[in-house]
Order: sequence, then C-alpha cells, then structure tokens
Amino acid sequence: MVQYEETEESLVAVFSGRLDTVFCQESELQVMERVRAARGRVEFDLAKADYVASALLRLCLQAAKSLGKDRFAVVRVNPFVKKVFKIAGMDSLLAED
Repeated sequence: MVQYEETEESLVAVFSGRLDTVFCQESELQVMERVRAARGRVEFDLAKADYVASALLRLCLQAAKSLGKDRFAVVRVNPFVKKVFKIAGMDSLLAED
C-alpha cells in the first residue's frame, strides 16, 4: 500500500506491508506519475514496510534517475530492508539516519 503526503516543497510516499513484485508492478505507473509531478524533494518512507522485492529497488532507481539523487531519498528504513539496499549496492539512496 502507498499513501502520499504532499506539500509544495516535498512528496513523501509512505509504503507499508509486503512490497513484493506484484504490488510494485501494480503500483509503478501511479507512483512514477506522482514522482514526476512533484515540485520538490521526493522521499520513499519504508518504516512500515516489512518485505521488499527487487522490483521496489528498481522503482527506487527509476525515481532517482528521474529526479536526480539530490531530490530523492529512501527514508526511515528498518534494519532488514537497509540490509537489502546495502547488498544491492544501493545504500547511497538511503537518507542519513
């Protein structure tokens, strides 16, 4: 599930639950439309995510490529999910704690 918190300066996409391949494929177009329309910084909040598939990593890469690393970050990541990002070599997308 994805919920959005938007202001004029930022968009926060709050992901929750199991972020498996099916979920990511079903959500990709909507998420990327919101990302591309954002005026400011975009954050993917994964505090409530208990599982992430490689499809979510791909979605994060798409968002970072679309916006640039200075306007995109993955925030509030639990240790399990953080480990997945590190193993994939994508920990540069994680915001500093």
